[in-house]
Amino acid sequence: MQSVSVYGVDGSLTFDNTKIADFTKIEEKVVSDHNEELSFQLFKNEVIGTYTRCRIVMDEVIPLRARVFGQDTTEVIVNVEYDILIANDTGKLIILANKKSCDKISDYISEEFGINYQKIAYNLPRIIEDSTDVKKAQFRKVRIETIHGSRITGTRVTDTNVFKDFDDAGELSNIAVVYAVDGEEVSFSISDIGSIVIFSTINEIQNIISLISLLPE
Repeated sequence: MQSVSVYGVDGSLTFDNTKIADFTKIEEKVVSDHNEELSFQLFKNEVIGTYTRCRIVMDEVIPLRARVFGQDTTEVIVNVEYDILIANDTGKLIILANKKSCDKISDYISEEFGINYQKIAYNLPRIIEDSTDVKKAQFRKVRIETIHGSRITGTRVTDTNVFKDFDDAGELSNIAVVYAVDGEEVSFSISDIGSIVIFSTINEIQNIISLISLLPE
């Protein structure tokens, strides 16, 4: 599985792709009662079509109860790496990481580039229309007697009366669908706030770019 989040440049500012360059940021933070320096580094790599691929190397603090050098600790610092893609013309930012890390990465890049990135929320009903199969639909604020939320799974779940009942009575919040991408079937889920999880194995970064380009905003 691969988690993906996509961010667009907020406002009417023109994106300056000359800003896509290596940079390092250092943040001071208290970790387990000790002052630590957390590093964030961006390394510019190759151009793939209209995108520039970059590598992120960053320190992350994770909760972990452990003993280090005879002392108990509840947090540790790990050094992790992620791939990102930046559109050379629009500045659209595709981050291949978990949601929490994605938000942190977009904040760092926003500050460095002097722009404001906003997470893109995609149009779930249109994604359903464009998909070849809908395997899951999840709802919130369902107003059917004592039911407050529900999820239905299967094959072509949007063709069922159950889906129509929940769709009329609540808000669609997450779907799992199948898309035809570059001649292959790609299975993924997407939420109404733009969090994407790709279930299919994708070996080429270009296939991820192709998938994102197909999603209606």
